[in-house]
Amino acid sequence: MIEVRYPFEMTFKIFKRKWSVLIIWELNQKKMRLSELGRILEGCNEKVLIETLDSLIEYDIVKKRCNNGYPKYVEYSLTTLGKMIVPILKEADDFGKKYIENLVSDL
Repeated sequence: MIEVRYPFEMTFKIFKRKWSVLIIWELNQKKMRLSELGRILEGCNEKVLIETLDSLIEYDIVKKRCNNGYPKYVEYSLTTLGKMIVPILKEADDFGKKYIENLVSDL
């Protein structure tokens, strides 16, 4: 079991990797293959992307499904727990929009 003093620390443990939040945000839109995620997340190299996805899989935020048919491919999607994070990200997105508007209006 993971020990934390405050429950919100667990959320920050999940978000600690640079690309975690963006991966969750994008997978909320639809299931994706590694290459598709890589194209969307400009600046994230494949090694880091795979490591971050593996971390999110360990936390049961993302699931990986292998299709062994033809063509073979791997697809990533959010788990039930992963979908529970999305409202937090939407709140953060709303805050960011309001923050930017306030910065612009103060200029």
